[in-house]
Amino acid sequence: MDHPLQTILSRTGSFPLDVAHRLLQLHAGKSSVVFDPFCGKGTSLFAARMLNHSAYGLDIAPEAVICAAAKLIDVNLGRWTNYVNALRLRHRSISDVPSYVKVFFHPATLSQILAIRDKFLRDVNSSQEGQRANAIFGLANLLGILHGHATYSLSLPCAHAFSMAPGYVKRYAQKHGLEAPIQNVKLCLIEKAKRCLRLGVPNSVASAVTRGCARSCSAVFPELVGKVDLILTLLHISMPRLLWRFCSAR
Repeated sequence: MDHPLQTILSRTGSFPLDVAHRLLQLHAGKSSVVFDPFCGKGTSLFAARMLNHSAYGLDIAPEAVICAAAKLIDVNLGRWTNYVNALRLRHRSISDVPSYVKVFFHPATLSQILAIRDKFLRDVNSSQEGQRANAIFGLANLLGILHGHATYSLSLPCAHAFSMAPGYVKRYAQKHGLEAPIQNVKLCLIEKAKRCLRLGVPNSVASAVTRGCARSCSAVFPELVGKVDLILTLLHISMPRLLWRFCSAR
């Protein structure tokens, strides 16, 4: 069990999609409300979508929220490609970027990254649903290609699932003659999207992903109190009473 959309971003602490899918097959009802209070990049939520369950998630990491949200929206490769190609980018100064970030990127590539990121962040708040969805998917894809070893990766070749010390990266690059690539970021984003969307996306379901702490889940999702059929999360914890309040009597 796998789906290319799951590859949008690698992240430490992730668990396989087929594990979440199988658990939901075993324990969820025919049409359940699934909640993950530590949703990470959205594996359990995407599995819920694949099985036509409502999916709601919470995480304190902003990049996790973006990636999880990207797995729940409706996105079409053709329309998204048109959206990216239509982006008009002005030169973005990198003078305010910390030196430990500049280590990883060619200045021309970094300027494009920031300009595109700024545009996506503006469109995330758009009143147009399609534009908002494209921007969320774009941000997730941008996160997915910032680092790595693919031809469309934007930085010096390095791990994309965990942080590497800039000093080490700089010394390693100098020792081995590595240079940060000059990339056309829009084309790289499109290549990544082609990989992620080659099988399309499952049918849409009722869903929401929000940034926040599990301790505040009742305040963030008051409409779910007493309505959740199954809590599926990676962390093995003793669920506090505030999480049990979410569960339905079923």
